[in-house]
Amino acid sequence: MNMNRKIITHGIVALSLTFSSVAQASVADTLLQVLRPILGVQVATDYPSADAVDAKINEKNRHVVREEGTVVINQRDAADYDTTASDVYAEMKAAIDELNIFTDATHVYLPEGTLHKDDIIAVSTNLVAGIISTSYEDVAEYVEVDTADGGKFFRVVVTTRQENVVDGNYDVTLVLRGGDFDEQQVELTYVKRQNLVGALAWLHSVMFEPEDYLLSTRASVQNTLARLTALGYGEPIPEPINEVPWCEVIYDTVETGCNYAWSGCPSGTEQISSSSCRLGWWDFGYTGRIRTCQLPLETSCNYAE
Repeated sequence: MNMNRKIITHGIVALSLTFSSVAQASVADTLLQVLRPILGVQVATDYPSADAVDAKINEKNRHVVREEGTVVINQRDAADYDTTASDVYAEMKAAIDELNIFTDATHVYLPEGTLHKDDIIAVSTNLVAGIISTSYEDVAEYVEVDTADGGKFFRVVVTTRQENVVDGNYDVTLVLRGGDFDEQQVELTYVKRQNLVGALAWLHSVMFEPEDYLLSTRASVQNTLARLTALGYGEPIPEPINEVPWCEVIYDTVETGCNYAWSGCPSGTEQISSSSCRLGWWDFGYTGRIRTCQLPLETSCNYAE
């Protein structure tokens, strides 16, 4: 009898725990439904499958663009500008220390005036005329070491934080190759790896083709290399390549005949002006309207090459 009572008791406890777990899971699921949009990250009551995660990674990778560029300056190149390779290295490093690598349309805010590892910094850029975005970044790596040949190796990696218009990183590597004076050279490599996020990603997908973002990123890398090269030589910074594709819509105009006031422009066109007209001999009040309507013929876009 006691044995039966124990079995029944254990069964009730197990059943209670099961109901409790189900109830807790149900509550957790309900809570996550509310929190998921607020948290802005994937949350669930169980670990996702490897296949689901792989699919998500592949989807993210589809939107990432990566552009890399390198400039090599030897002692002969430096002499053309009355300087040396080591001085070019020093000037370039000074510019990178201030993150002076973007065009004048971008402003950088450094808490200590120069870059330091683990700093949080801010970057404001002109997205379009009159629209400025401010994003926050981490200085993930900042290192300079002497090399065995008497040269130097310098690298800075800046990564994005959550409050940003892009996900990605900026990677600048500067090397002064040592050895005999005539053999010294500077090698600058810049890697920009990023993708747009949020509403800006959606807006870009509506306005431009996917490859336009690649061209824009490529232009940005070229601008950075040109800027740092000019600063290394002590020369004026060249006019940057336009990094934002711009489009011009070419229109044709269509003029309607004299129609009733409630009549509109033909489908697919937009009214840009109108004037009064007489619908017939009996229309002494000139109540009709002649409309000039605009018809978009084509969109001509120019992109940074």
